[in-house]
Amino acid sequence: MPEPSFYMGAMFVSYALQMGLFLFSYFGVRSVYAQASLELYMAVMIGLVLLTLPWVYRLSRSIWIHFMVKYQHHLTPVDHESSSL
Repeated sequence: MPEPSFYMGAMFVSYALQMGLFLFSYFGVRSVYAQASLELYMAVMIGLVLLTLPWVYRLSRSIWIHFMVKYQHHLTPVDHESSSL
């Protein structure tokens, strides 16, 4: 199990991703409706957050772990026969 600070770091990445989503939705609504109300902005943003929440959390954890762990393309195979339990 990853240490608790891992999830704390992923939370900051998630915050940055959500802010990008908020800006995208704000400018998207503003380009379609020039005189949109605050309620429309909030409804669109809350709807997008609820729809994308699982993917944003998964992506933020993946981004955060890739800051610390280097990807190894060629791994040596594990010899299961020689390992004892």
